[in-house]
Amino acid sequence: MRRSVGLNPYVKASLVCDGRRLKKRKTSIKKNTLNPTYNEALVFDIPNENIENVSIVIAVMDYDWLKIIK
Repeated sequence: MRRSVGLNPYVKASLVCDGRRLKKRKTSIKKNTLNPTYNEALVFDIPNENIENVSIVIAVMDYDWLKIIK
C-alpha cells in the first residue's frame, strides 16, 4: 500500500538515440512532498547535426519506492 504523504520524488532524464541511452541526468530529491517544484536545469550538449536523431525520456521517481513495496 502506498503512503499518501512522505514521498521523496526526483526527476530522471535520459538522452536516447536508436534505443540506446547516451547520457542521463537527475534532479535533487524533494523530501516528503506530493507536489514537488524543481527549479533546476538538466543540460544535455547535443551537436546540431544530431538534434533530430535523439529523444529525451523523462520519468518522475520516488527515492524510497523499493522500501514501500517490501
